[in-house]
Parts: sequence; structure tokens; C-alpha cells
Amino acid sequence: MDKTKLKFAIIFTSVTAAGAVAIGVVEFYAPGYVAKSGGTLGSTSDVLKLLATTSLGFVFGRTLGNGDS
Repeated sequence: MDKTKLKFAIIFTSVTAAGAVAIGVVEFYAPGYVAKSGGTLGSTSDVLKLLATTSLGFVFGRTLGNGDS
């Protein structure tokens, strides 16, 4: 059961980090689209960063808490 949660957290971290990078690329290459969105992309990027950081903390807490390195 713990391995399943750990795998899910790693996949979730990867997906949210990829989403944050994708939004960053859109913000960099299409600044006009960012102005049209009214700050929604920035808020979404912040939420994705928060989720990625939280799940990454879960991964490190699980692996380091059990004595694994």
C-alpha cells in the first residue's frame, strides 16, 4: 500500500511540475495571451507549484522517514 502511495505522489509531482513549466513557457512566448487571461495563468501556476511542493514533501517524508535513502 505504501509503494502505491509513493508511486502516485511521484507521478503527481511530475505532472504538476510539467504543468507549471508548460504555463511558464506559455507566459514567456505568448505575453499577449497572459494579458487577456487576466492573471489566471499566474494563479494557476502558483497552485501547481504548491501542489508539486506538497507532494514532493510527502515523497521525501515517506522515503527518509523509513530509513531509506
